[in-house]
Amino acid sequence: MSIFLGGTGTDNELDDYETGTWTPSANGFTASGTYHANYTKIGRTVHITMWVQTASGSSGSPFYISGLPFTVKGSNTYQYMCGRLGSGGHTNSASDIVFEFTPGNTTIFPKVQDGGMNWGMASNTHVMITGTYII
Repeated sequence: MSIFLGGTGTDNELDDYETGTWTPSANGFTASGTYHANYTKIGRTVHITMWVQTASGSSGSPFYISGLPFTVKGSNTYQYMCGRLGSGGHTNSASDIVFEFTPGNTTIFPKVQDGGMNWGMASNTHVMITGTYII
């Protein structure tokens, strides 16, 4: 049985379903390990989970994570997910943070207080993200 939401369509048009893993790339910091990076794609919606361990470091440049499994929807479509920095004795440790998914690319930017995070703020801890974005 086919279900179409208005207009015409073809069989399997809504059967766009995929699951898998992806490889997060550390930029501006060193990852000492990836515990998991999984995705589920249904149509234009992608749900991801990611847990990356950061090595000790103190770079003052903003860090970001690239390599999302699908490109974020085009221009003027900023999307945000919640995440968490894990253990460690740092100011932001065990704190909830926001991740910005910028339009037209496969990059995630951690944000605190309207600015980017640097490696020193997440040194020797872990970065976890779970959420959904539109492609």
